[in-house]
Amino acid sequence: LSNGSTLDEQTLNKIEKILGRNVIISLGINSFDNENIESRQSSKEYFLKVLNRLERHHFTVNVSVTMGSFNCETFHQTLKNINDLHLPFNRVPYSPRNSSNRKWMFNKEIMKKYLHPALLEYYKGFVSYVPFFLNTKDYIKYSVPDSEMLKVPTNPSVGCWVGSFYAINPKGDVAPCPLVSDHVSGGNVITEELYDILYKSELFTKIVERSNLEGKCGKCKFRYTCGGCRVYSYYLTGNIFASDPTCFIDDLSSNELKELETKTAKNFKNYCRMVKIGKNKSK
Repeated sequence: LSNGSTLDEQTLNKIEKILGRNVIISLGINSFDNENIESRQSSKEYFLKVLNRLERHHFTVNVSVTMGSFNCETFHQTLKNINDLHLPFNRVPYSPRNSSNRKWMFNKEIMKKYLHPALLEYYKGFVSYVPFFLNTKDYIKYSVPDSEMLKVPTNPSVGCWVGSFYAINPKGDVAPCPLVSDHVSGGNVITEELYDILYKSELFTKIVERSNLEGKCGKCKFRYTCGGCRVYSYYLTGNIFASDPTCFIDDLSSNELKELETKTAKNFKNYCRMVKIGKNKSK
């Protein structure tokens, strides 16, 4: 992941010499508009310049988009711009990791009004799919036929990253999500085997069993494919197992929920078709 500031020709030549083209570089940008310029480390023009440079070297590129209260009103346009560039993207919820600035976090009203509608429309660009309202039956029906039913859905990966990804910080602490690294740890690789941390530690064995989640997340019909956001649960309540404070399912009527569930199933079916085509092309 890079803002592109160090990706000059000399650096890219070194990367290509060492790794060939077998590398994915993720460029970060939160918006393309002047309104949110303070939240970016570089300009839109600089982002496009770096993107062009990477494409000349034939590196695979995706885009990491931070979503928060600061860019919620332009988030839809940001995804449209990325979609117009034909780039895959990954959404990253803003978190106050190693920061006391919580004002940029979003709430369930922002999620419902701005963020979720945009994610629902531009689902084809996801590196990892965000379903929210995908039931388990439709996940099994449309996902990879020979995929094994694991504790969390990984083929393709959907919903909360916990269980699909983990992070190791420079001190060796292992977190169940990169966004809570330095805050939550299941063990340390300097003193313990990584395998034991991931498969035997109390934190990791408990958190991948989504029935252990508290409140509505532990009882929700979508808990297997969603799982809530453990990051926002942690930062807003202090409890990584708590209900996701940004979930707006309780604010939906039965008809609204059914409509979203139907649309999500249709989107996921198309998403799985796209994933399979991509895998076949890479063979």
